[in-house]
Amino acid sequence: MADQVLIDSLVEFYDETEIRGFWKQALDALVSRSSTIIHITSMSEDGQASGGINLSSPAEIRGFIETCKGAIAKLEGNNPVDPDTLGRGTDWSHRRVLP
Repeated sequence: MADQVLIDSLVEFYDETEIRGFWKQALDALVSRSSTIIHITSMSEDGQASGGINLSSPAEIRGFIETCKGAIAKLEGNNPVDPDTLGRGTDWSHRRVLP
């Protein structure tokens, strides 16, 4: 499962197009079965490098892709409530319903 802190950070500092670009770079590395460390950089508007992400294993790449998906979902307003935060439901099926 994606790290919520990373999702929030991507949403805060990058737009959807940039996040999709990160996702694409990670996917390309995963699909090509790259065995080297993947370095994803983001560029500011004037062309200067403003950051980078190192992914060194397929598991890290998959985790980063999940994070990108979560960030895009958050940007699009698709934020389902985590079921673990809802409490426990009550089953009333064993009770008789009065007319």
